[in-house]
Amino acid sequence: MLGPSPEAILQRVRELPLLPTVVMRMLALDPESPDFFDRVVGLAREDPPFAVEIISAVNSLDAAPLMPVLRLGDAVTRMGANHVLEMVTEVTVRESFVPNEPTHRHLWSHALEVAGLARALAGWTVFKDADSEAAYLCGLLHDIGRFVMFDDSPDEFGLVDGTHLDSPESLIHAEREAWGFDHVELGLLAAKQMGLPEILSTVIRLHHIPLSLLRRVGDIEFTLAALVQVSDVLALAISDLPVDAHPPEIVPVLGAVAESRDWPEELVELEPLAMLIPGIRAEVERSMIDLGLATPG
Repeated sequence: MLGPSPEAILQRVRELPLLPTVVMRMLALDPESPDFFDRVVGLAREDPPFAVEIISAVNSLDAAPLMPVLRLGDAVTRMGANHVLEMVTEVTVRESFVPNEPTHRHLWSHALEVAGLARALAGWTVFKDADSEAAYLCGLLHDIGRFVMFDDSPDEFGLVDGTHLDSPESLIHAEREAWGFDHVELGLLAAKQMGLPEILSTVIRLHHIPLSLLRRVGDIEFTLAALVQVSDVLALAISDLPVDAHPPEIVPVLGAVAESRDWPEELVELEPLAMLIPGIRAEVERSMIDLGLATPG
């Protein structure tokens, strides 16, 4: 072990701070406004730490549902305005994140891109049984362990992420070399500590397991974990393309990834997905602007 254990880190990072822009937007919320709930959901869709608060809260209510709530819209509605306001009051007094390096900002953009891709792929081919909003949430929170790493050791996080973003496998290897464990192990412990539903913990635990092995688990867990894994790999693959890349430029990149991973042809429909990716990336860019994380210049 090269540093503190995951358990020791989680003793220090018991809850994730929020972005300053998210805090300011929370403080501006008007519970009497007809779009109050929509604004809360919009914030949660853009900021993984706030999404953690929402999902943890709704699934730990005294009248918690028999089935876990995995749709942010349903979660906010179920909580009600009073509970949402109580939670907002509590979280806005916490310390804030201040991501000031490209690798720090990439943490948010990657989470948003994986979430967008997962939502787009839900309902397709082998993912036909996946709920699109549950898929979005799983994509948004799949790397929650990396958020904990960033909050605990931002300099170390930047060094590791700055040189090992070409594939999930290289990132895992670099994390183990730097910390003695990886973001999956830390994320699983964080999910349990923060009260996330078991199905989210399962997706976090499985999202780097080879697809062939994922077929050994239950249908829902396999579908969501496989969906997040495919979206994660695709997000990294297209990250080097210009933001305004067109479908004809995107298809060969997707095809090369599918071939290198030996994915079955029915797993991802390359051309239809390539048509959707510019819109997904544009949505991510808008969210990054809203979060105050747009790349300078």
